[in-house]
Amino acid sequence: MVTAHQRVIVALDNMDEQQVHQFLQRPENTLQIVKIGLENFCRYGRGFVEDIITRYGCKVFLDLKLHDIPNTVAKSIAALEGLKVE
Repeated sequence: MVTAHQRVIVALDNMDEQQVHQFLQRPENTLQIVKIGLENFCRYGRGFVEDIITRYGCKVFLDLKLHDIPNTVAKSIAALEGLKVE
């Protein structure tokens, strides 16, 4: 059974990289999934997302809200291939 705490998704959007790591390292933190938005993804890149997944063992909801010329969106999505995000 999934507990209410396991359904919580925390948005890391208003934190810089150092704040994200400080937050996720807290011993009481047992989050199952976090959200990374477009701003932090553009600022810190794919490695940032991969590091969070590997280091903290949580899932990542990558919320990029891509909306552009269909071909541009398709290429952007293809560039994310292999990134283990939700």
